[in-house]
Amino acid sequence: MQKIRLFFIGLLNMLLLVSCSNQPAKVHLSGNLKHFTSKTKLEPYEPIAKIKGESVLFEVDSLGNFEVEFDLNKPSYFRLGRNFLYLYPGQNLVVDCDYYSGKLGKFSGDGWEMNQYLTHKYFPKSGAYLETGAIFKDYPVDFDIIKNRLYEIEKECLDRLNSTQNITQQFKEIEENRIYLATACSFKMYNSYSFSARKDKEISNDEFWRENQPLMDKEIDRCLNKLKLTDECIQIEELYSLYKPLKEKNLLTSDMIDFANIKGLLYHLTALGPNHDFFDKREKHDIKNETYNELLNGVLSEYEDLFPGKPAPYLSFADQNNKEFNLENFKGKLLLIDIWATWCGPCCGEIPAYEKLWEEYKNKDINFISISVDENKGKWLNFLQKHDHNIPQYRTERANFEKYHVGGIPRFLLLDKNNCFIDAWAARPSNPDLVKLIDENLK
Repeated sequence: MQKIRLFFIGLLNMLLLVSCSNQPAKVHLSGNLKHFTSKTKLEPYEPIAKIKGESVLFEVDSLGNFEVEFDLNKPSYFRLGRNFLYLYPGQNLVVDCDYYSGKLGKFSGDGWEMNQYLTHKYFPKSGAYLETGAIFKDYPVDFDIIKNRLYEIEKECLDRLNSTQNITQQFKEIEENRIYLATACSFKMYNSYSFSARKDKEISNDEFWRENQPLMDKEIDRCLNKLKLTDECIQIEELYSLYKPLKEKNLLTSDMIDFANIKGLLYHLTALGPNHDFFDKREKHDIKNETYNELLNGVLSEYEDLFPGKPAPYLSFADQNNKEFNLENFKGKLLLIDIWATWCGPCCGEIPAYEKLWEEYKNKDINFISISVDENKGKWLNFLQKHDHNIPQYRTERANFEKYHVGGIPRFLLLDKNNCFIDAWAARPSNPDLVKLIDENLK
């Protein structure tokens, strides 16, 4: 019976590999999504699609039901809210997910086992197995104790992977590498998350960090030595949290290094725009992959629409009473726009400076507005009720900023009297450069 089972698993792997080597085939997704916006997107981890900024946009009805179909030419990972999907050409998958928790996902249809397995995936930026420090609620801040617990979790993850049925060999190899990388990420973030949880305050902060760093480095090295990375692992986000030690150990392929550098350049673009520093960094990185270079040039050309003097793309937003507005409502004066969200710490940190700026310029030829991209309207309204503000407040779906290339927030835009860009990446209110920019354009 075991031989028959192994035969069918091997046959499944072969069929998937054959289907993926042909022309693109349709992926069909349907199901129910909780706490998602009406306009939702499926974000790919595949490098080419990532560089091009491609995503699968689809609509979710008032009950959370959706159905979408799109082309895919090889197995790829995708992100849907805080959920992770593994999709392949020809797949028909039924999805039941919650935006805020990947652990609640339920799947049926083609490849459901692999997607159900991914509901246990940890987030590297949250300290992976440390889970934003939640581990310290059950375990003391003791490196040896935490180290043993991290390796226990690693074994639990490996056992879960090995017991998951009907998975392809490629998926298994990628996920095995991801598990070791997640353990390494946990050790890397140990100091950061244990710092606030420790009760022994007699040891200075610097001493605490110096004491643990060699121990952390030793375990990170131990984890990385288990890796068997191939180019198929390029979609693993944990790789890029450990880029420096991986590169030092020569464990990254040339494409992984190029992709990491491209990701950094793209982040620079969305945060600061195509300034001189961007082009200096690009020259320094000397990216060898010509496809990546060509795609980056294509992305750069899209940013031309955000250059000074270009008209701002159409943008609509609503106030607390659901009254609709758009940029045309503010023509005739300069317009400074704050793109923010209540969950964004740096955004909230800029509010006092932004309000102070409004107070200084409220009688001059400039309007100030704030546009939130909070998915949860209730949380946004609650925040506004608890915090005093003079600046008009609006909200819209983040997808409506697609043409503005908003990769990170807070983001400030300064428009002229005709709604043309003066600076699509204006300095923050806490930076004196913003005052200089406003004054130059009020003359």
